[in-house]
Amino acid sequence: MRNVVIVSAKRTPIGAFGGSLASYTAPELGAAAIFEVVKSSGISMDMVQEVVMGNVLTA
Repeated sequence: MRNVVIVSAKRTPIGAFGGSLASYTAPELGAAAIFEVVKSSGISMDMVQEVVMGNVLTA
């Protein structure tokens, strides 16, 4: 069994349809969130083997 470590959590911004974030793709926003998690955790990007992301919308 492998060790699982939760390093940090970040979120992407929420914008209006056609708003200021419309020019960004979902992968670009996700990459920004991952970069900030690694940056704030102080670990090297080389240490990351796998990333699990989720998507939640409020009712």
